[in-house]
Amino acid sequence: MAKHLGVQASFVSQILNEKLCLSLEQAELTNAFLNHSLEESDFFILLTNRDRAGSRALRLRFDQQISSIRMRRQEVVERIGKKTELSPQAQSIYYSSWLYPAVHVAATVSSLRPLDKLANYLNIEREKLLEIVEFLQKSGLVHLNAGQIQPTQNWVRLDRSSPFVSQMHRNWRDVSIRHLEKATAQDLHFSGIYSTDGKTAQAFKDLLLDQLKTGLKDIEKSKEEDLYVLGLDFFQLKTKPVSGV
Repeated sequence: MAKHLGVQASFVSQILNEKLCLSLEQAELTNAFLNHSLEESDFFILLTNRDRAGSRALRLRFDQQISSIRMRRQEVVERIGKKTELSPQAQSIYYSSWLYPAVHVAATVSSLRPLDKLANYLNIEREKLLEIVEFLQKSGLVHLNAGQIQPTQNWVRLDRSSPFVSQMHRNWRDVSIRHLEKATAQDLHFSGIYSTDGKTAQAFKDLLLDQLKTGLKDIEKSKEEDLYVLGLDFFQLKTKPVSGV
């Protein structure tokens, strides 16, 4: 920590013994060193301001802000403990981008739990990752501990009637299309159009569903080592005529 702040180790010792205070600039460097989330970073800056307060009245003002934040956070923690599904507002955020479910599932892969490694894996800015993790934490989907995300027992499932189903499918189809530009021999991308009868089409659909169910059971039993995307489409091409045409 002293090396990160560019100070002597003795200075950090005096900070920890509450004999000296960090400057705001040093507090911001400490946020990065400790891999604080956005919420934790703001709270740490608030603590630093409280410690640096030059009057009793100013210190009391910061103490009141700290108490208020702690009370709000306790309410969130209690709510998360009883949470079984995301609210419509939270779902609208979760399904606004493929990154939210990707980060959520990445928490199950031990090698991807460090925030720096996950940001590099997904090729996104660390600030964006922190924003996503902050939301997932408040929604009770992950924990953040010492710069690493941890999974909870809460998962998100969409009913076919959900207004977010189409957005969810669209997000992952967009990812697949972008991935085609850098696809490798190990990847599988298949598209085609065929003519057949309704009976054969239904039998083929049943076959796909049976294989999918079997495959997903194997995946659930497997060790979490990496992230893979599965997209499956089988539909009748016939479309409804546009009104007035």
